[in-house]
Amino acid sequence: MNPDDRFERTHRAGDALASLFASLAEVQVNRGRIAAAAPAAMRRLAEATYGHDNGQAQIVAACLASIYNGADARPVRLDQIRGLDWALQQDLIIVMLGTGHGEFPDTAIREAFEEVGGPAAVDWFHWYTTGGPHRAALTRIVTHIAANPTSATASALRATIQSLYNRRTPVDLRFFEDGEYGEDLALVVDGVIGRDRGVIGSTDIETAFEKANIPAALAQEAWPA
Repeated sequence: MNPDDRFERTHRAGDALASLFASLAEVQVNRGRIAAAAPAAMRRLAEATYGHDNGQAQIVAACLASIYNGADARPVRLDQIRGLDWALQQDLIIVMLGTGHGEFPDTAIREAFEEVGGPAAVDWFHWYTTGGPHRAALTRIVTHIAANPTSATASALRATIQSLYNRRTPVDLRFFEDGEYGEDLALVVDGVIGRDRGVIGSTDIETAFEKANIPAALAQEAWPA
């Protein structure tokens, strides 16, 4: 091999290695910058979320729970993030990228809620983002069934819960379109078979009936034989 060719190849290899090290150094610097910005971004997200019940707060809370709790959190669709205000999108991306880097562990998400509202905010974050509202809606429905065993609404509600539980009993959901329990039922359906599928399981339904002291006859009607 010509010595000049060997020199040229060595020179090119050295340039490539230098470029690689420069790129890695730039990545490290960017990680550090994002991690440094994450605590303030997380604080803003906690303030925008805790104590609020609007759609944007729900999406942000669910995203944060997914980063913090992983599979235990409610599912989040990526297209929902596009609907957030630009400032919320920016802060959420910073937290997503910054978590686990620099001085920003995933526990900083919980700590931000604690700073904003104390232990109650931490409890709210966990409850709210792991199906708490869905289970609360289920409890209200079952409580109504127990208190009004002969009413048409209670009967329709019982049939619907039965259908969700055993997947065999057809129901007509149009009965609840303008009813008092339409919103609660929508949450329960969503938690069993809808977008938030999995946050309510058969055990949650059984527990709700047990806590409501449903009479044996009604309980037998609610469960499959």
